Amino acid sequence: LAVLGLRKLHQFITEEISKEFLSDDTWATVCHMLRRCLSVRGLPPPTSNVATETKGNNSGNEDEEIEKRREAKIMMDEFVLEERVLSGRRYIGSCATEIIGSLLSNNTYSQCMGLGWYLFLTTGLGNGIYEWEAAAKIMDSHAELDQNGSSHPPHYLENALYGRKWMTKFLLHLISREDVMGVTSSNAEEGGNSKRTASVAQNLIKDQTESILNALIAKEAVLSGGKDTKKGASTEVKHLTALVNQLLDGYNKLDDNHLFVMPWLCPKLSACIQSNDKDLRSIVHILVQRMFNGPLSDKMKSAKSGTPTLQAT
Repeated sequence: LAVLGLRKLHQFITEEISKEFLSDDTWATVCHMLRRCLSVRGLPPPTSNVATETKGNNSGNEDEEIEKRREAKIMMDEFVLEERVLSGRRYIGSCATEIIGSLLSNNTYSQCMGLGWYLFLTTGLGNGIYEWEAAAKIMDSHAELDQNGSSHPPHYLENALYGRKWMTKFLLHLISREDVMGVTSSNAEEGGNSKRTASVAQNLIKDQTESILNALIAKEAVLSGGKDTKKGASTEVKHLTALVNQLLDGYNKLDDNHLFVMPWLCPKLSACIQSNDKDLRSIVHILVQRMFNGPLSDKMKSAKSGTPTLQAT
């Protein structure tokens, strides 16, 4: 029913309402509805958070620690039980992602909603990917209970991978925008709201680039170590590698002025230099070399001479 509702919402926006009536209030309602559909209902907090919280309790109250662990287990069991009964709700996240992708990849609608709502939906998708991957870990640890009978809803990792496919497209679109990549600290005082929006966009690019790189590095390490023998593990790494190659190739096509807006990229790329994929190692090497010839060159020269570099303010 929820999926049908999302389809109807998409039909309303793209077919039934004239574009001149798509006001900011309309987009606010639509974007909040779509983003809400990306979250995983009842997802328990990470067990590490519970452990940290109980270790930080210096009162010596063992009963309180036991109670917190019991509550965490109850939340986990309830989530797994709901997933077993209502596994079809996983379709909601993938459907919402498809609709978001359809809207944001259409220049007419992305321009109509504006950069602010574009970033709102993209940030929501990033949060959704994080939750889907967390839910996938839980369900994998309760695989014997994740039985869906004759139905075959998508695995949460499938939702996450589908989300990353669209996220890659959104990131490549954002780095192509002058109102995002053309705003730097040197013209920070000129923009006002546009400057703040560009800053949000640049932070989003940073966070989501690091997210997909970290995911690939972690999954490659697990696969190489033989710790993950599931049939789909190598396929997932293959698809992630293709997405990272696509993303980094897009970054490499930027001119120096726009590439150097992302000095945070180099440390993350260095972690990918040991990737099992030859093409990925090649594009990483090219990007690292460009960064060292650009914003990092002055730091290297000053380090050799012992002269501190002036930091931009």
